[in-house]
Amino acid sequence: MLLPPAPDDCRRLLDWFSETGYTFAGLTGRNLTERASRRYGTVKYLLEQTEEPSAFHMLARWFTIGVSVSAAQARATLPAWAIDLLAASGVLRAVNGDLEPTVMFSPLGTMLVASDPVLKWEDDPADLVLWPNPTTEQLFNFTIRKPFGSALDLGCGCGVQALGAATHCGSVTATDLSARAAEFTVFNARLNGIENVECAAGDGFDPVRGRRFDLIVANPPFFITPSSGLSYCENSLGLDLFCRRLAREAADHLNEQGFFQMVCEWVEIEGEPWRNRIAEWMEGSGCDAWAIKQYSMTPSKYGSERAHQRPPGGEHEFFAEWIAYARANRIAAVHGGVISMRKRSGKNWLRIDEEPISLKAAVGDVVLGAFSARDVLDVEAGLMRLRPRLAADARLVQLMGASDGQWSRQSLRLHLTGAMPRQIDIDPAVAQFIAQFDGKRRLDELIQALAERVNAPAQQVAGESIAVVRKLLAEGYIEV
Repeated sequence: MLLPPAPDDCRRLLDWFSETGYTFAGLTGRNLTERASRRYGTVKYLLEQTEEPSAFHMLARWFTIGVSVSAAQARATLPAWAIDLLAASGVLRAVNGDLEPTVMFSPLGTMLVASDPVLKWEDDPADLVLWPNPTTEQLFNFTIRKPFGSALDLGCGCGVQALGAATHCGSVTATDLSARAAEFTVFNARLNGIENVECAAGDGFDPVRGRRFDLIVANPPFFITPSSGLSYCENSLGLDLFCRRLAREAADHLNEQGFFQMVCEWVEIEGEPWRNRIAEWMEGSGCDAWAIKQYSMTPSKYGSERAHQRPPGGEHEFFAEWIAYARANRIAAVHGGVISMRKRSGKNWLRIDEEPISLKAAVGDVVLGAFSARDVLDVEAGLMRLRPRLAADARLVQLMGASDGQWSRQSLRLHLTGAMPRQIDIDPAVAQFIAQFDGKRRLDELIQALAERVNAPAQQVAGESIAVVRKLLAEGYIEV
């Protein structure tokens, strides 16, 4: 059982880990980011990298590689107070003269996040509490980071999303089907000095029935598989029905203007447009929704990927079982992506994008901006009062070609770099018009000035200009 030390001792431990170099930069700089695995033979390599006695290597062997160290060697290398605190908190245990780790520690900014040791994935993964992984990072970067009163981390795992939400939300509730996951989340919150997180165990929204939140984030066990033996990545419902269930139930747990954000996968059934499947998830939800497809896989590719990601043994059997499952359910493809829903009274809208959004850095402001832009688009009078601002990462690119001994313009395109790169052809007059979008003047003032400059009827210029602004605003070239 994990027992976080007293607050002062937690701070002392975190500072000491940092001083020894046990940070993300420290692990990366010493080539210790490769996952320890007996299956792929990386344990031996990592042990060779940490042979020289030092505090950093001792911590890396315990909390990155996940192997035991003799108690005598540990006490000859590390301060007694640190060993005693680690043992008292349950992250080390004495076994036949050795000190054995019970957790993996992942540095996350200034925090340390405990999860199950990485080698547990190969030994006994059924109730594994997973360490921070790519989908953890994706949801973390996708999350809207504005002040909220209350938040829910649904399917919290080791609690990374809850810890992130705690920095900008008044209170955070973290839930998971696994009681062990809830225990890890409580430990990680207290270890990192976070006091506004509470935890509960239960299926889906069951632990918070009757409650509403301003923000809900979910990184559910979304793998689409014939079995459900791995609770950290698989669920008991067929196809993508678990993710559908969460999307359908989320609205009942959102306050007005509250957001639900989820990483998920869904299937495309033969003869049915995949967009229709997402649209059905949102139908009648009382929410505006933005779904972004990040990737697609054929059934064989998906089966191969998921077989490779399973613990050692039975990969070939799993792949054969998956292919039979895909054929029986007429699965044409599996798509993955991110979804944001906002509870709002009135007529709701649905936006589905096939162009992925980069989730390597925080894009919560981009997501929030997209919802704000759509609000403006829905009100004609509000659009005219808008003070448009050209996106900071908008670039005008002119392509020139040589002809008859001179250069001539072949195309003029407006590019959007950053999280959602895209481009459109644009007329030179339009390019000149939007160059004035500095966030200071209202759109109706800019349109009036343009009409006077080109000596054209204001009503005609307004109609053409508004059409342009609507398109550019919807695509993110203009910000509000």
